[in-house]
Amino acid sequence: MKNKDSYYKLTDTLLFYLEHAARLSRISAMHYFEENPDISISYNDFSIIDSIYLNPEIHQRDLSKLLGKDTANLSRDLDRLEKQGFIVRSVDTKGKRIVKKIVLSEQGHNLRNNIACIASSHVQQIESVFTNKEKLQFKEYIQRLEDSLK
Repeated sequence: MKNKDSYYKLTDTLLFYLEHAARLSRISAMHYFEENPDISISYNDFSIIDSIYLNPEIHQRDLSKLLGKDTANLSRDLDRLEKQGFIVRSVDTKGKRIVKKIVLSEQGHNLRNNIACIASSHVQQIESVFTNKEKLQFKEYIQRLEDSLK
């Protein structure tokens, strides 16, 4: 009985609510991407492209860690994005290791920026439940949480 009580208390924690909100946010984004005729790629592909955009010349292993994806699945996604002309991979060295460096092509940059503009209204609509002051406070709280988890 004690374990059951501990489990139920866990569902009242801030971390549980954050994870739940993140899950709902991902589901909402996936539906938005699927239902929007102006967006030609999946939310998963956009997440990869956007992560590369925010981390130019990122190495494949680092991208895998950043996205929380195993390297085999990410490699398949990257193969597809490379064939579509959105990314370019090249061989690089990191210390004494040979690694794959990833950059966005011009087509990838254009696609990312176009989708970011299209999706901005959706993001604004979701965030409209908060005041600007609340958004700033929330960002501060998340930053403190991130710092404590590092």
